[in-house]
Amino acid sequence: MSLSLSTMVRLFVLVAVVANAAAIGVSKIITRPTTQRIACSTSLTTINGYFLPTREGRGRLIDASTGTISTLPIPLDEKLDHASLSPWRDDRGQSQMVGRWASVGESPTTPEGRGLARYSFPDGALLDRIHTDILPVGPPCWFPGTTLRVIFPAGDGQLYVTSFGDESTQDGTTDQPRLLQWNVDSLEGQNFSVNELAWPREPEFHGKLIAMIALPDPINRTRFLRPRPWWIELNASATAVVDAVPFVMDDGLFENCNLRCPAVIATGPGELSLLLISRSENAKAWRAWAIPLNGEESDGSMCDLKTSEARLLVEGCVPSIPAISEDHRWLACLADRAQGPPQILRVPLQPTMKPGSSEHLAILPNDF
Repeated sequence: MSLSLSTMVRLFVLVAVVANAAAIGVSKIITRPTTQRIACSTSLTTINGYFLPTREGRGRLIDASTGTISTLPIPLDEKLDHASLSPWRDDRGQSQMVGRWASVGESPTTPEGRGLARYSFPDGALLDRIHTDILPVGPPCWFPGTTLRVIFPAGDGQLYVTSFGDESTQDGTTDQPRLLQWNVDSLEGQNFSVNELAWPREPEFHGKLIAMIALPDPINRTRFLRPRPWWIELNASATAVVDAVPFVMDDGLFENCNLRCPAVIATGPGELSLLLISRSENAKAWRAWAIPLNGEESDGSMCDLKTSEARLLVEGCVPSIPAISEDHRWLACLADRAQGPPQILRVPLQPTMKPGSSEHLAILPNDF
């Protein structure tokens, strides 16, 4: 028996509706990967396992907001140090971390492989692994925005840039680290070394970085002077350093000190300071200081340091970049184990703390 035209039309409409509903259902089941990233800040900072009592290779995370410490979420047979977290999260709530990686295997002293590795965080999924002998000696700095590029100082004293995933090469593979050239007249012909790097996010600094640069000793050219902070600037393609200017210090407080771990911190309303960790020539303990920045030069090239107004934040810490809380009220770092049992030092950044005082110092014991 043949179907009437009206019956066929109703049947066609019914099939279309069912098919459309099925398509909608399937679209809800399948999760399509996205690359959307949202800029954000974090109160977490990594610290190398070397500074822990066991001197093990597994790094840790310090949270400045809570004063707690946790283990990096990576496999037990892998080691990650000199790691840094991305200044953004994706639409799944994951950020990323990049650092110096080694596969420990059966012998912790003889890595089976080494190089750079990138993990998602906090789930710890491995995203990239680059086998290379160009290894960071400090935490990599992520480029501004939400890109997949980092810059880092390596063991040869030079700066390298690497890109990851779909932002590296046309075929989607990850780059080997690429050496940056130095097109700076004041450093031409000098065998200098870059030991550490920081990239302030504040717009006042016009995208410039802070580099700890050690110049050659003018008497013995085979040796280096102590590293000192410099402003450096990259060209638009991030292939070369095109400007480098040393910070100006207004007194001799840090003249004979080893200086480490630069970072820009907010120490009061409208006040920015340079965080430095120092140790004088004959001292055993490292100290963390907040040194006010003396405003911006007319050409936007640099800021002077008011070292005469430096505030002592921590006495007896390890030389590792402290964690800063998201509200810029707290600093957290690991106490030097020579000063007692392992502890997290959590310090307020407000300018109420007098140099050398410890009345506002909160020591929070942790189970390591």
